[in-house]
Amino acid sequence: MNQALNKKSQDLIFIETTGFSMWPFLRTSDKLIVKKPHLENLNMGDIMLYTKDNQLICHRLIKKIRHKDGYALYVRGDNSKSIELVYEHMFEGKVIAVLRNNRIKNITLGYQRFINFIIVIFNPLIRGSLKIAKFLIKGGGKNE
Repeated sequence: MNQALNKKSQDLIFIETTGFSMWPFLRTSDKLIVKKPHLENLNMGDIMLYTKDNQLICHRLIKKIRHKDGYALYVRGDNSKSIELVYEHMFEGKVIAVLRNNRIKNITLGYQRFINFIIVIFNPLIRGSLKIAKFLIKGGGKNE
């Protein structure tokens, strides 16, 4: 997700999304409310905002490792195969709510946190299942 709108208000960042790396969970033009918690309060499945190459990017946290210099955060877009390493200095905050169609969805509630966790666990399985289905639809590799 690239930066389309970025406004800061005290401890919150308001940003409008672009791109498809988090589709369908996040869609282009969704408005995000982002707060910067301490890194020890991040959980697998949380959606993070970070800076890379002077762009704001929004991806899902899949692993957090504490080391002597702080934390290393591994993230991936829901629609992406690659995993990225995010260092503390790149971290801008955690998405706490999504505004879409004039409705605010709090993504820090218990059931939503569970869904975020499930997405992290099953995302590779779903991606693999789609590859198998495409292979079978094409005739299982048989030359006719």
